[in-house]
Amino acid sequence: MYFWSVVVFFAILVALIYKDRKKVEFHAYVLAMRKTKRGRGFIYRIADASPRLWKILSTIAVIAAFGVMAYGLYLLFLSSQLIITKAITIPAIQFILPVPQAQPISGTGFIGVPFWFWILIVPFVLFPHEFAHGLIARVTKVKIKTVGLIQLLIWSGAFVEPDEKQLKKSKLINKLRIFSVGSIANISIALVVILLTQYLLWPFVVPTGVMITGVVEGSGADAAGLEPGMVIQEIGGNNVNVDYDTFVAVYGYSLFRGYNLTSSDLKGFSSRVEVGAIINQFEPNQTIKVQADDTVYDLTLSGRPENSSLPYMGIVASTAGDNDVMFEFTFPLIWWLTTLSQLVAIFNLLPIYPLDGGLMVEAVAEKLNRKHAKTIVKIVTIAMLALLIFNFVGPSIISSFF
Repeated sequence: MYFWSVVVFFAILVALIYKDRKKVEFHAYVLAMRKTKRGRGFIYRIADASPRLWKILSTIAVIAAFGVMAYGLYLLFLSSQLIITKAITIPAIQFILPVPQAQPISGTGFIGVPFWFWILIVPFVLFPHEFAHGLIARVTKVKIKTVGLIQLLIWSGAFVEPDEKQLKKSKLINKLRIFSVGSIANISIALVVILLTQYLLWPFVVPTGVMITGVVEGSGADAAGLEPGMVIQEIGGNNVNVDYDTFVAVYGYSLFRGYNLTSSDLKGFSSRVEVGAIINQFEPNQTIKVQADDTVYDLTLSGRPENSSLPYMGIVASTAGDNDVMFEFTFPLIWWLTTLSQLVAIFNLLPIYPLDGGLMVEAVAEKLNRKHAKTIVKIVTIAMLALLIFNFVGPSIISSFF
């Protein structure tokens, strides 16, 4: 049913494009572009409401954008070093593709996003990004000619088309404001969503403590009298509380490792990480106090079956509460929305023409050395593309020849 829902979606999309074909521009048969002047009025109203505020915020965005650019370069050089030293053996750069199934998948060089997640992610990333570009264009007196949508095979996009002549004549600071603000808007919105999830939604949905779903016979937990169904609140004086940060780490790790990402798996894995972080403070054969269902139990730790030098309680746990839907759909969707928003923003601010980061480099180069600006941009772009390619194919090359 999931697969056929995707087929129906594309059938409807093709039908809409065909119906509107007189207003759609087609390029090379695989790119459809729909331009319109609708929406400009809304952008203008928001911009004109407080132009001074938007100028201040967009100036801050310029500083932030150069910081993000530097961070993106740092990540690329760091991953290149790890590839050369064989510390990582998978591509550091991954293609993100929609897949017609409910579970995400990962493989060498790609990550598959559940299709209906993808449909929600695209507007979450694109609309704030392009709206921010248009907003600051208006504030800096650059006319918006059109806004529109792009469909390239399975990839969707949006754009705000400024008047190129006016943009070319703009001051350097105004160019930087326009180019930088889209990605910073993506990062800002992602951070707001993360904070709201972490401090409002997660505590409301996920109770404190972890619920015991199984006890290993003959283990310390069994001897102490712990039973399935109990909720552990404290271990060795430490509050047991699975937080959203733990889920984020667990989901990302599970995705790249190709593990199951069902609600029960995610709840169990998150609890195991939380309990493990506490238990690892102690030693095998050490007796600790465990509070479960408001009763305190004395539990003597043993060694793990696979490594006797590591402490072991002997329980199988899960996050408490009836929240399977949240772990199956809501929290994974939030993970995808916020993670891809940040990654797209970082990538977009890399100094590669014609990405926003490349346009920023071009604007600065034209100001400093107009005669050689294009050459500078070409060199920087080629160098960055070579670095990206190495991060993608480097692990396989090094593993094959070195």
